[in-house]
Amino acid sequence: MSTSSNVPQGKQDDNKIQVSATKQSLSFYVYLSKKFLKNNEEIELSGLGSAINTVVSCAEILKNQKLATISKIQTSTVPVSSKNEQSFQKAKIQIYLKKTAGFDAIIQKQEEEQEERKKQKEQK
Repeated sequence: MSTSSNVPQGKQDDNKIQVSATKQSLSFYVYLSKKFLKNNEEIELSGLGSAINTVVSCAEILKNQKLATISKIQTSTVPVSSKNEQSFQKAKIQIYLKKTAGFDAIIQKQEEEQEERKKQKEQK
């Protein structure tokens, strides 16, 4: 059994995506989630505070594209320390997404459509 102390700092599990509200766009997290779902049956999206909106939006996009189903949602608060070392609670969400049976076919179709758009753009 591995514990968090055995995991090198900065390294994450293969199926966990920690969403930031400021570092990347929603489209980046959708792309990353699709990439993770290619290699895993289930992934976990999590975010704190203002990143919760991005986590929920990403999960909804994957669900609406029929790439994943939401298997579990957990909410909690976690203690966070500020620069002046004051501690406060921050909201956290974790959404677990399972790959759908049609995932591979849908992804293949999306990739083919993207290639076609790229070719058309090059011809212009």
